[in-house]
Amino acid sequence: MTSTEAVPASQRGSWTSFLKSYVNSPPVCTGALLTVHSIASFSGDLSSLTAPPFILSPVSLTEFPAYWCEHPDIFAAIADAKDDESRALAVLRWFISTLKGQYTSRNESMGSEKKPLNPVLGELFYGKWPATSTSSSSQGTTTLLVEQVSHHPPITAYVIENKTKGLRLIGHNAQKTSFSAGSIIVKQIGHAILTVSLPNNTKVEYLITLPRLRIDGLWYGSPYIELTDTSYIVGGGYVSTIEFKGILHGFSPVFSAVPASQRGSWTSFLKSYVNSPPVCTGALLTVHSIASFSGDLSSLTAPPFILSPVSLTEFPAYWCEHPDIFAAIADAKDDESRALAVLRWFISTLKGQYTSRNESMGSEKKPLNPVLGELFYGKWPATSTSSSSQGTTTLLVEQVSHHPPITAYVIENKTKGLRLIGHNAQKTSFSAGSIIVKQIGHAILTVSLPNNTKVEYLITLPRLRIDGLWYGSPYIELTDTSYIVGGGYVSTIEFKGILHGFSPVFSVGMYLSWPSLSEPIESAKELDLRSKLIKSDNSRS
Repeated sequence: MTSTEAVPASQRGSWTSFLKSYVNSPPVCTGALLTVHSIASFSGDLSSLTAPPFILSPVSLTEFPAYWCEHPDIFAAIADAKDDESRALAVLRWFISTLKGQYTSRNESMGSEKKPLNPVLGELFYGKWPATSTSSSSQGTTTLLVEQVSHHPPITAYVIENKTKGLRLIGHNAQKTSFSAGSIIVKQIGHAILTVSLPNNTKVEYLITLPRLRIDGLWYGSPYIELTDTSYIVGGGYVSTIEFKGILHGFSPVFSAVPASQRGSWTSFLKSYVNSPPVCTGALLTVHSIASFSGDLSSLTAPPFILSPVSLTEFPAYWCEHPDIFAAIADAKDDESRALAVLRWFISTLKGQYTSRNESMGSEKKPLNPVLGELFYGKWPATSTSSSSQGTTTLLVEQVSHHPPITAYVIENKTKGLRLIGHNAQKTSFSAGSIIVKQIGHAILTVSLPNNTKVEYLITLPRLRIDGLWYGSPYIELTDTSYIVGGGYVSTIEFKGILHGFSPVFSVGMYLSWPSLSEPIESAKELDLRSKLIKSDNSRS
């Protein structure tokens, strides 16, 4: 289970209920499709979800445009630019100066991102930033007027002016929210237009678009914002692009899971390759960040607390954690029941493969890099409680490549005529503060039938997203779709995240051919997938 140390003890129950809203447990199979209705698929108005008090902010949404004004001196300096290029750079510099206030300041002042108060229709907010004693008197006064112009959907309009400098910003903002793999995705609908009045009585306009937001840290009760996608500033003959790659929440999150003695090295690990402050070269401002790192993760030095004592060659053993379910594949009497048995076995392996380290080690850990040629053996004999005809399941793993790391494995139950051969490698990248892992490889399961024929099933692997880095307590989310193809059937397992300790969230379909060519088979309604309740009592050899 994940840690919720940031949640007051008296409110942990309501926070857990909030996160698990709309989840039917156990999963319900209707017709041919097994679907878990979860908060992960919720795309309505977030205000309809009741959150516990600790996550609520005392600040109204109408106050948020004030963050545009946090550096009135940088805003006023736009008017002092002497030509189009320097003016475009000044607008870009001012826009970037607002990001910390708009998207990370609540983490410092309130401990985490909070849900703002919903404004009433017609609610107004005023602000005024006069020139200070340390600034030039010619800086002028910056004023702000905000009005909530729509309640459903919530739309906030604002006007920011510095009449002395001939600057006027008009904008509006609304949000469209959805959940993805345990995070809230916020698409900011709206834009701002900055008008600069020049000394020659002409005006220049700049269109400013807003970034997309991803709110992580929900499972720790300590949300924070990551910025994604690209913002554009268009005007005066120039186009500025600001491509967000995450890691913008202050560089000082609360590392509640990181040992105090190692917090410095963990911070250094997360900030690797970051030049701070940003360097402006010519007309381009670039921040080189770990978010753009796409090499071999083993080249990054992580502190000891995040390292696992387990080698990557041991991971294929998770395929074998339920040898009875694996052996039962051979007992199926026809193609359809056999395809269902393979699907049932595959789903039974998910908890062990992708969430068990959170329970046994407290969080996901970085496994040891195997040496070339490293071997691992495993053996699961029939237990006293199982049928003697179950046979023995054996495992042989070898590290067949070091750069890139590739692991090959063979799993066999000769008594039942079952043989699984597969290989796995990983291609990693960073996106908005998460590690994205594309699993390169597949497995082929061969079933020997009593009539001396064989049936093969091709099994593809899900994509992984590792979140929780900023708390020093990583966990895996599964995304995309896995396929099991063979015996005249195609099974699809569409992952929707929330696999770290709560119920796995996925939709399952089984088809006579590719989903685009046929309807799901009716008998899949017999499938009973209570995978989260399956716990292995089998130890590895």
